Amino acid sequence: MHPIDECYKKEKNDFFKFINLQETKKNKFKKKIRCSNLI
Repeated sequence: MHPIDECYKKEKNDFFKFINLQETKKNKFKKKIRCSNLI
């Protein structure tokens, strides 16, 4: 798996623990950017 995908998957899983699906969709793009900054 690509490192960005791995990061995003992990962050998304953590995110779901605290926030509902609608909020996750709203923040999806922001999280992807944050993940790509790790590479």
